Amino acid sequence: AAALARGGGGGGAAAHEMRTLGNMLKDALHVPHVLSLSSSGDSKPSNEAQHQGVANPRKYAASEVPREVQKRNRVVNYPVCNLEEPADLTPPDGKSLVKVKDYAVKKLQMADTLTVPFKSATYFCNMWPEKMYRNMTLHWPPDTAFTNYAAKLKSCSIEGCRYAMDINAVLAAKAKAGKGWPDRDNAVSTWKKFKDIVFSKEFETALWAKLGVTRSIKRREIRIFSDKSGMANGRVHTDMDAVKVATMMFYITDAVEPMFDYGTCLHTTDQFRKRKLMKNGRKQFKDGESECYHKFRFLPNTGYAFKVSPSSWHSAPNSYIRHWKQYPRNSVLVNWY
Repeated sequence: AAALARGGGGGGAAAHEMRTLGNMLKDALHVPHVLSLSSSGDSKPSNEAQHQGVANPRKYAASEVPREVQKRNRVVNYPVCNLEEPADLTPPDGKSLVKVKDYAVKKLQMADTLTVPFKSATYFCNMWPEKMYRNMTLHWPPDTAFTNYAAKLKSCSIEGCRYAMDINAVLAAKAKAGKGWPDRDNAVSTWKKFKDIVFSKEFETALWAKLGVTRSIKRREIRIFSDKSGMANGRVHTDMDAVKVATMMFYITDAVEPMFDYGTCLHTTDQFRKRKLMKNGRKQFKDGESECYHKFRFLPNTGYAFKVSPSSWHSAPNSYIRHWKQYPRNSVLVNWY
């Protein structure tokens, strides 16, 4: 697909049909309504709801970005992901590993390929069947699991704290993350299926074709993050320092209020050069934040991937965005080395 085929300065793309998500809301959560944004970017009264029960991003993927929010977040463009469903494949119910994998591979193949601000990046929606994705949100590790495993990996700032763990902390038989997690058995089933699919030959072959990856893979890794109040490092970087081959991230949320704030940015090299140095950054590396060329909406069942290169500048902005205290920035990072 051509770069920006569905993009627009304000997130246009009227070609995408809008439909309500009433049948997709979780009844058990008793969400009164899906919240809309005012022109200022502030939310309407929400009773500090932690969940909004949204599992499908269709209604919001092409929503108009309030000018004030786009200006505040210093974003040139919010691209729109491809919402088309594979005509030859009925969405599976999430029970069969093979069928879920077939669906995920097909959706990956259909995802748009971006060629700016750098080559070999992709942005996707509805990668997982709805039941599979609901299980991922339902069986997300509780805070106690992160605390048990990642006490030394926890970092905090004035905006909030970042919690991180390796997926094996969930899957291992005697994992520390399992302590005090009543639903861990169901979580293991869900996250093992996730790991088996993203590291399957079929999925990786599709991803390498999408990104133009030709290097051999020596190591694979999946990390789970929970950034309270959307806390992020903020620095613009390429992942070259980690000697990665490819990076992929899945957003795990059922809320839509933080969609214009928590997403990842892609940057041009010129934007990196014009970055504003961070007070708490590493001075020897001149860590800094900058304007975003593309910023992905932080929406349910969405994510992105890119081939790591000297120009794969990206960041999770921290200083310019609104930090929503009631919503964490939950994500799963998949790395290939």
